[in-house]
Parts: sequence; structure tokens; C-alpha cells
Amino acid sequence: MRRKVLVPGTFDLLHYGHMRFLAECAKLGPVTVALATDEHAHAKRAPIMMYHERKEALLHLPYVDMVTPKEIKSLVPTIFLTKADIVCYGSDWDSAEWSRLNGVEDRAYLQMVAFTCVKNPMVISTTEIISRIANASR
Repeated sequence: MRRKVLVPGTFDLLHYGHMRFLAECAKLGPVTVALATDEHAHAKRAPIMMYHERKEALLHLPYVDMVTPKEIKSLVPTIFLTKADIVCYGSDWDSAEWSRLNGVEDRAYLQMVAFTCVKNPMVISTTEIISRIANASR
């Protein structure tokens, strides 16, 4: 039986860096994306694409099997709901910061789940894309 992979994120302005990251996660097993809802997407800015738009874009990727909403800070309920064996995050995140933002600092009760840092081939970021758009419109 293949292990179930859970990948939380916002995936706003889905780009090839996101796609490469998700493709790497899919090598570990079927991928469910815990997609941040519009209300819980970013502390620093609201998402540009609405939840339903981000969800549809993700579902068109061949290596995303399912998308479920991440409606609260803590990833714990989603881990149990999806019965995830592996939770992936990108190497562009500091592990402690990622854990804090996803409410999984205390992993003692999550011993059955492997938290895996996936080398993130992120060669572009959403922030960079937004900056390019802003500069182009000047």
C-alpha cells in the first residue's frame, strides 16, 4: 500500500516552482493538498486567486489526487481527516517557522506521521511574480 502524502499550502498564482515541488512530493505517494482557504491563506497579504480558483488549478495537475480545505491554523485535524502518513513541506521553509505556522510544533501526538522536508526546486516565487507585475505596470 502506498503511503498517503499531505501537502499544505496556499499555492497562490500557481507557477512551475509549485508544480515541480508537488511533482517531487508525488514520488512519495498520492498527494492531497491541504489548501489554505481565503481567510487563512497569508498573514502578510490576501491571496490574489480565490480558493475555488486555486483548487481547480491544482486539480488539473496530474500529481495532485485531492484538494481539501485548510480552514484553521492547525494542520492536525487535516492530518487525521486525510489519514496522512507523510506531511511534506518545502526546503525553502525554516522547519521551526513552518511548524509554528501550521500548528504542529508539538509532534509527540503525531508520531505515526513522517514530516518530510522535500527539496524545493523553487526557482521562482509568487512574491517575485507579483513584483514583476507591479514593475511592468509602472
